[in-house]
Amino acid sequence: MSPFPLTIAHRGAPGRRENTLAGFRDGIANGADWIELDVHLTADKAVAVHHDFTLGGRLLARMTLTEARERAARRRFELPTLEEVFTAVPGHIGVNVEIKAPGIGAAVLHELVQRRAVDRTLVSSFDWPTVRALASRKPRVRTGLLADSPVRDAAGELRRARADTLVVKHRLATARLVEEVHSAGFQVLVWTVNRPKDLRRMIALGVDGIITDYPERMAWLRLGR
Repeated sequence: MSPFPLTIAHRGAPGRRENTLAGFRDGIANGADWIELDVHLTADKAVAVHHDFTLGGRLLARMTLTEARERAARRRFELPTLEEVFTAVPGHIGVNVEIKAPGIGAAVLHELVQRRAVDRTLVSSFDWPTVRALASRKPRVRTGLLADSPVRDAAGELRRARADTLVVKHRLATARLVEEVHSAGFQVLVWTVNRPKDLRRMIALGVDGIITDYPERMAWLRLGR
């Protein structure tokens, strides 16, 4: 376990720049070791970086990438692809890819292979069957179970999913949970932690990574401020 948790920029930067190339660059410039982003599959099988299932009231999965980008442009925001993110982000920066829509793990893994990014990626999802399905695919990518409610037998759930990491809402993180997961050989990431007192508590618990809108606050804490 690292003596200081990884700093993971939540969607790059908060507000209008989230899930954009500019936002990811800002997060890295402000001290992030990793970035976190959300993906969907478009109707023409592009892996698009976007949080919501809809864009302008229409399902992203029912639009081509061109159609989705035209709709995004009218609303003055960027809609990058996962390919573009890996092209823009330096190779030493890790990427936590959250799969929003169930069943698109194979398409995401294909993109990681094409970009030679398997080794620097963690793929996570609230849809645990999607995570379990990835475990049977080659090459093996690190996976995480996302949870926003208490997880009974966290170590057992990770084993059953053949996952590597529990990615849990920070209010659910306790010393007991972190010890259970670490003792079983897995890691714990927490989200989304913004207040300095909460950041300090997560650091004290010994979590492996902290997803935050403000990576610069983690940088200050790393320096002992």
